[in-house]
Amino acid sequence: MPSARSPQIDRENPHGDMELDIEDFPGFKDFPRVRTPNEAPVQTDRVRLGVEVGNVDESSLKTHKIPAGVKGAVVNSVMEGSPANEAGLEVGDVVIEFDGQKVEGSESLADAMRKVKRGDSKKVKYLRFENGSKLELEREIRF
Repeated sequence: MPSARSPQIDRENPHGDMELDIEDFPGFKDFPRVRTPNEAPVQTDRVRLGVEVGNVDESSLKTHKIPAGVKGAVVNSVMEGSPANEAGLEVGDVVIEFDGQKVEGSESLADAMRKVKRGDSKKVKYLRFENGSKLELEREIRF
């Protein structure tokens, strides 16, 4: 085990600057190094749709002009380049079905996503409300 160097403390000025060399701390050399975000380890076992969703509630009804009585997972943000983005999902869309399963809210969409593997293709059905019209769209998403 590497030996740790004690920090040098100026007893005359105990609140002054301390000099520490991070490499001297025990275990530091055991941590993986990541220089840039592009070099960060990638989780290969879990796929992501690339959306932030919430339940349809009073706030989302007003914000996204969703009619009362609609159930599903409302899309609050879409990551650029994500499977959802490539399939055309937009902020304010309401996911109502994923892979043949009814989506009642954000938790049921998350449950359905846990079963998806890299390379799978799944159908997503969603509603879009614009200019007073309701569009029901269905897209195939490849993960």
